[in-house]
Amino acid sequence: MKLNDDDIRQENLNRVVVDNDNAGRGLLLGLILAAVAGLAISSIYFLNRRETTPLLVPVPGPTQSDSTKIIDREKTIIEKNNSTKDSTTQPNPAPNVNITVPNPQPQDSPTQPAPSQSAPSQTSPAPAPSQTSPGNN
Repeated sequence: MKLNDDDIRQENLNRVVVDNDNAGRGLLLGLILAAVAGLAISSIYFLNRRETTPLLVPVPGPTQSDSTKIIDREKTIIEKNNSTKDSTTQPNPAPNVNITVPNPQPQDSPTQPAPSQSAPSQTSPAPAPSQTSPGNN
């Protein structure tokens, strides 16, 4: 039995259809399994979670025979005065600060005038020329 081109083409088309069907079924099966696993994990988490309801503990205290309580609160009223001087407040005295500054010592400065007595100028004398030189004898 020899297969002709039409039969080969038909078999290829059938394989493509079967492959596509299998891929679709695999994708659907994967989504269903992921959803079931997510629901199982979330249900286990929520069922094992502890309730965090506050525990009410009665506080012993004075009891009143009346069903109503009277709460007295002390109110403090702070008023702002816009006056510049307030007779109730006293200004703080100025601090006593002692600062001692040493007197500067007078220094000789070149801008002072020369003394009135003329002093002889002090110049170093030039060496006297020697009469005989060591080489000329």
